Amino acid sequence: MKHLKIKMAVILLITALSSTITAGDLDPSGPPGSTMNSLEDIFNQNEEILDTLNTALDCPEAPVPATGQSTSYGDRDDGELRIGVQPESVRFTDNGDGTITDNLTNLVWMRNANQLESTWQGAIDFCSSLSAASNADLTDGSLAGDWRLPNRSELRDVVKSKPTIHSS
Repeated sequence: MKHLKIKMAVILLITALSSTITAGDLDPSGPPGSTMNSLEDIFNQNEEILDTLNTALDCPEAPVPATGQSTSYGDRDDGELRIGVQPESVRFTDNGDGTITDNLTNLVWMRNANQLESTWQGAIDFCSSLSAASNADLTDGSLAGDWRLPNRSELRDVVKSKPTIHSS
């Protein structure tokens, strides 16, 4: 099913691109116009393509935290746009069941991650078989297959944020 969604997204992308890219009038009545696109035009085209792909793949947008910048130093910078998700006052919550929740990204991880294997394949195997029934530290009701390793971006975000955990 996943391969079908990706194929459909590629077909939709090719269709979207082919319908917007045209050669123009082959018998022009005047001199040619500018062939350069502005950065804003390129940005808007890319946004349309990403929207099409996200819709086709059912991918939610990642919540990006607001920077809090209030002074604008250029067009479309954080000071001008002032967009992003306001993190809750408590970013990380100890759920009391052996898990921690990141309130900004909604990622959940084990409070005691020292149990992970030292090899990549060992860690993958451990996560795929991890469940509340197989681990004394977990009382969250999770089943084998509910857990996975974080991707690079997720792991980098957790490490950079230096989590302070609060009990629920």
